[in-house]
Amino acid sequence: MTHAHGWDFFVELNNMGRKSHYGEGSVFKRKDGRYEATVPNFNGKRKSFYGATETEAKKKRKEALAQLARGEHVEVDRQKVGDYLLYWISVHGPTIERSTAQMYGYHIRNHFVPGIGHIALQKLTVEDLQTFFNKLIKEGLQSTTIHLLHRILKAALNDAIRWEKIAKNPARYVKLPKEQEKREKRILTAEQAQTFINAAQNALNEGRQIGAVTLLFMTTAIRIGEALSLHWSEVNFEKKEIRIENTLKYDRENPGFYETGPKSKSSVRRILLSRLALETLSAHRINQVEQRLQASEWEDNNLVFTNPKGGHMWDTTIRYQLRSFLKGLGLPEDLRPHELRHNVSTALIEAGVSIKTVQEMLGHSKISTTMDIYGHVTPKMKQNAADEIDRMFGEE
Repeated sequence: MTHAHGWDFFVELNNMGRKSHYGEGSVFKRKDGRYEATVPNFNGKRKSFYGATETEAKKKRKEALAQLARGEHVEVDRQKVGDYLLYWISVHGPTIERSTAQMYGYHIRNHFVPGIGHIALQKLTVEDLQTFFNKLIKEGLQSTTIHLLHRILKAALNDAIRWEKIAKNPARYVKLPKEQEKREKRILTAEQAQTFINAAQNALNEGRQIGAVTLLFMTTAIRIGEALSLHWSEVNFEKKEIRIENTLKYDRENPGFYETGPKSKSSVRRILLSRLALETLSAHRINQVEQRLQASEWEDNNLVFTNPKGGHMWDTTIRYQLRSFLKGLGLPEDLRPHELRHNVSTALIEAGVSIKTVQEMLGHSKISTTMDIYGHVTPKMKQNAADEIDRMFGEE
């Protein structure tokens, strides 16, 4: 009588006893015809590797053990790239600035999920990513955005390595076009600056808020977000100073403005006001009282700069108004609010004000930042140096 298991049973039983010459476990032929190579204690548990031949099964086991020894082995995980990135931002988001987290989330949902979200995380290749970025480049996405997306993905995949989901980061090997150089900042000539100041004062006298905003930019070098979150309680006319304690942000996920601490600890600062700055704020306060009396409704937020109803202003409104204002003066229309900050800082350095003083006024956390941005030598500074040499060594 034939044994219930048949001849295959005895073949399998015989194979189970054959130990690999590596000593990692057994190798035997299964009922389905495949070979199984086992490891009794693979990273704390029994693990099997399969192949069509005994050699293939052994090879897979050997490669896995080598990866384990190098610290590169990861367990099989079928998680998709899109699911992983959404999980990553949910974990990483609370550790970074709120607006930055929302911006990352926006790019994940609108670029990564549609583009590579369907690919298994552990099967994501350099070729997949190169194809993805090449498509974005072909579609005309700006190089600055391309590089931002690459930085986001690279950071997320670095965390995937740290969490032992993948062994290597394919984003490291993607080739991108050179990031577009930032446009050189606009510097007004002395004549242009005077034209601008005069026009801003006229606008202020006419009750136009753009005059007050631009004059404050030019006299204090504050950032646009700091100006739009400034409250009258932070303006001290007696001490002739303003306190910078917040910056204005917009919540993408729960639409609405919110005020948050500035970008660094040193950005919380006090700025001494010049005579022109004091006169500007005094005149603007009177203008605002008149505007409030004429308004049909008004939000009492105690803001220095407001929309027509007393609420927060969009920074895009300031940018649009500034462009229109410059166009009417025949000055460069592409001068940005932040470049007014750059103009006053450069003028102060040209006038001999120390870099350290300018650093504190700007709210930079490191003097090296101020030096990198404003430490360049302007033609006026070169001329001043030449004049000083003549004064010291020249003939009287």
